[in-house]
Amino acid sequence: MTITELLSLALFAAVGAWLLLSRWPKMGWLPAATLALTAWVLSLAPLVWGAFLLLAALMVLTSALVTLPPPALKRVDQWRGYAQGACALSFGAIACQYALHVMQLWDGVPWIARPDLVDGFLPIAAGIQLQAWLVEGYWDSHHPAGVILLLLTLLASLGVKRAFCGWVCPLGWLGERLYQLRRSLWPARLTPPPWLDWPLRSIKYLLLGSIVALVLSLGGKGSVGFLQGQYHQAADLKMWTLFASPTLVTALCVVLVVVIMALRRGALCRYLCPYGAWLAIGGLLSPFKVRRNPQRCLKEARGMACDKCTRACPAGIPVDRRGTVHSDECNSCQRCVSACPVKGAVTSCLPGHRLPLSPQALALWLMVVMLVLPFLLHGAGMWQSGTDPELRTLLLNNLNFLGH
Repeated sequence: MTITELLSLALFAAVGAWLLLSRWPKMGWLPAATLALTAWVLSLAPLVWGAFLLLAALMVLTSALVTLPPPALKRVDQWRGYAQGACALSFGAIACQYALHVMQLWDGVPWIARPDLVDGFLPIAAGIQLQAWLVEGYWDSHHPAGVILLLLTLLASLGVKRAFCGWVCPLGWLGERLYQLRRSLWPARLTPPPWLDWPLRSIKYLLLGSIVALVLSLGGKGSVGFLQGQYHQAADLKMWTLFASPTLVTALCVVLVVVIMALRRGALCRYLCPYGAWLAIGGLLSPFKVRRNPQRCLKEARGMACDKCTRACPAGIPVDRRGTVHSDECNSCQRCVSACPVKGAVTSCLPGHRLPLSPQALALWLMVVMLVLPFLLHGAGMWQSGTDPELRTLLLNNLNFLGH
């Protein structure tokens, strides 16, 4: 695990510790201490477990001196923005590290390590890896983090629907910033009519279906053969070249996506992202859904014309007319929950309005699935790429000659 990945993990461990500290003052040190013990048991570098041990000690000291305020429910938007911003910062640092790594590859074996997290941007390769593993029992050693992230995002969606899109995804954060910038210059709210919105929403499912069809067409043995080829071994370098030296078509596509993100809030997730479709399918199976309690809702309980939950929803879901939100566009942002003036009238919970999901619990679930589990898999030797740096240098210098 590279230094930027470790720093990112430490950052979110600190956030998780703070969440626990603010909620349960005596338990704030627990996540950091657990990570320190895990790192020590897995015989990772002293720098790793020492950092988490120091963090645990700071949590104990802090809990003895001061109790931090818990995040107010009305400020969920702000805390979600902090979470996405921290993720964007981490991904930015990892992107810079990867860029320096590739630059050094041109001159020979680099001393800056390759961050394995970039494998998460290879969805087609991850699908092929998954098929090879399930059908042939073959585990790819070149980009293993890709298939791990594919499965972990699905696991996250089974628990908290598309919360990855609303709380973690750096592209979602970028889209929100672009949208707010556009609104500051041109305040109009641009929402396609329903007859156009439905076909546009199907695009991401068509993209996902195309990827699935491509993967299935290879079959088990074909997938193994592809994974053993040099084209797959250089997949991340191919992706890097696609954006570092874009063709006119690639540049125009990027500009078009940026414009779409600025025009409509959440447009990338809603219309174009196959990962969003993947998480939406998993989210349909999640037991935690946004539910409205008619006995507390101002519409039924007092006959008031309140639709604050609907107006707060960035996906345009009519929450005030739903008992349970089953929409595939719900990304568990909890804007509707925070907008509701009556506590408990709108919650993300289990059927029967049991076990309401707090923002702290949602954030902790995401951190466990997306950060702690990769940390453990790294210790088990399943996360890091086994491609030799000298082979990567050779592949980089021959990218134009590599075929499928």
